[in-house]
Amino acid sequence: MIRKIGWVVMMVFAAIIAAYAIAVLVVPTMRAAFLQQRFMTMPLAATLHLAGAAVALVVDASLDRSRICARGAVRGSCRV
Repeated sequence: MIRKIGWVVMMVFAAIIAAYAIAVLVVPTMRAAFLQQRFMTMPLAATLHLAGAAVALVVDASLDRSRICARGAVRGSCRV
């Protein structure tokens, strides 16, 4: 039970961080000074980096680990 609660809390935090990354992509005024400079020099790289991070956070956090480990699909990540 406590592991399930911890997993849900981690999923919520990951979704919040992913939403922030998407908001930084969509709303330029939210960007910090160093990100504004990065977007001016390398816009494609910065966009792909933030979008990829947001997708990775949401997908990884939403995986139901117990189901994956029970099937034996991912052997290395089940040994925590």
